Amino acid sequence: MTPGAPVGDAERARRSARGRNSKARGKAVERVVARLYGGRRMPDTGEHWADVQTPELVIECKSRQSATPALIREAWDQAETAARATGKAPLVVLSFVDGGRRVFWEVRRVAVDVPVEATVADIEASA
Repeated sequence: MTPGAPVGDAERARRSARGRNSKARGKAVERVVARLYGGRRMPDTGEHWADVQTPELVIECKSRQSATPALIREAWDQAETAARATGKAPLVVLSFVDGGRRVFWEVRRVAVDVPVEATVADIEASA
């Protein structure tokens, strides 16, 4: 499709269905994360709440079909290799400059793997 070209009814319907499916998958992932962390999925009210809350944590969930960014994947692979060799738990810390300050982010893997072709029901049943 040419950028800026008018969008027809069929294309609009396809995009709408894709958006609904994506939203349903995202909510299913939030429910799984809530179960994993003993928290509660927060309704989407348009306010500034995280997706899941526990007594100690607020958790923002992001779910994408595409692969994890290469830097994170490479770092995770290295951490898992070292973890297997030492019997310890893997952890990745990302550091970058944000607004003139260096920030640090902790990345851990949640022990749930779901096939790419999984349905919303499959995702919810995985936890």
